[in-house]
Amino acid sequence: MKNFVAYFVDALVIVTCSILFLLLPVFMLACIIIEYKWIAVLCIAAFLAVVTIVAVILKKKDKLRKEKERQALK
Repeated sequence: MKNFVAYFVDALVIVTCSILFLLLPVFMLACIIIEYKWIAVLCIAAFLAVVTIVAVILKKKDKLRKEKERQALK
């Protein structure tokens, strides 16, 4: 049950970040077009934060997978 909750939370974060990953560039371009440049800068910062969060989660999952493979070989 503990693993299910952890996987569910990870999946929820990845799905949410993926949606933001797709929507932020569109919103950023719209802000640039209508000349709200400071909002566009915030969008760029949020976009980079989303990419960083997803990268950290995927790196953690890869590390856990490698650890399980190493344990299985012993």
